[in-house]
Amino acid sequence: MSPGNESGALLRAEGLVKEAGMVAGVLALQGCVSQHADHLTGLGVTVRYVRLPEDLEGLDRLIMPGGESSTMLSLLKRSRLFE
Repeated sequence: MSPGNESGALLRAEGLVKEAGMVAGVLALQGCVSQHADHLTGLGVTVRYVRLPEDLEGLDRLIMPGGESSTMLSLLKRSRLFE
């Protein structure tokens, strides 16, 4: 992804990649999920999609792609990730 696109957060994520073997979860409820996952994979990060609470096990980081906040809250509650 290049600077100036809607995924500026992806570029900021590069600063979070410090550990070898890092495992990052991408909250896969809404937003640019695949773009975030692709960028992190390109940085050498192992990526797992997070849809349920048990998907959080063993993650070093959690990336929450942008989206409308009330929709995100509703989806988090429905998936039991907001408990």
